[in-house]
Amino acid sequence: MEGFKMKYTVGLDVGIASVGWCVINEDKQRIEDLGVRTFVRAENPKDGSPLAEPRRLARGMRRRLQRRAQRLQNLRSLFVEQGLITRQEMKAFFEKAYEKDVYELRTEGLQRCLTSEEWMRVLYHLVKHRGFKSNRKSELKESDMGDLLTGISENKKILKDKGYQTVGEMLLKDEKFQEHKRNKGSSYLNTLSRDVLEQEIHVLFEKQREFNNPFSAADFEEKYLILFNKQKHYADKDQILKMVGKCSFLP
Repeated sequence: MEGFKMKYTVGLDVGIASVGWCVINEDKQRIEDLGVRTFVRAENPKDGSPLAEPRRLARGMRRRLQRRAQRLQNLRSLFVEQGLITRQEMKAFFEKAYEKDVYELRTEGLQRCLTSEEWMRVLYHLVKHRGFKSNRKSELKESDMGDLLTGISENKKILKDKGYQTVGEMLLKDEKFQEHKRNKGSSYLNTLSRDVLEQEIHVLFEKQREFNNPFSAADFEEKYLILFNKQKHYADKDQILKMVGKCSFLP
């Protein structure tokens, strides 16, 4: 009959190295054709890692750096809002060479009132290096996650067993951290969790209030902790649907 069209169904079985296909004639209830196409896996032949992994890791690093830069910019605005410094003085604050190490200041903050300049250095350093807390473990390999979690656990044990008041005191005084206080290369053994650093912030603000530091009020601490803990949220259903493209074959 002129204009008559057969009804077909096409099935696909998509794998990482092959695509199987089958065409079914719905009117005649029969398989018209089927087959498979194979291709080389999109993997590194040496270690089996995805070819897109370097780009994904670089993209993740760019995003982390951008978010940290924005977080530090927000912190500078908070310093100005709280009256610790003016915007005109900000450039000199970052260009100036300081004799005292910031880890010494984090420890001395437990024993005396810090100047506004010293206090800003401590707070800036804590926001810049705020420890590990991630919603996405996919940014690390499984072997890296094991080393990272081991480092976190061991450092918490040192902090507790040796009676250090804060992480800053531990990093300054403990023999484990004398050569370097942060991770080097592929080592994660100096990793710190964000919760222990947040606890240090609480202790430092409390001590500075005892020493009558005018820039240690509870409302400043609250605003600072919100900024310190700021984390990108998971995308919700509506946000995900906005990213879904339209199919040119299916309405």
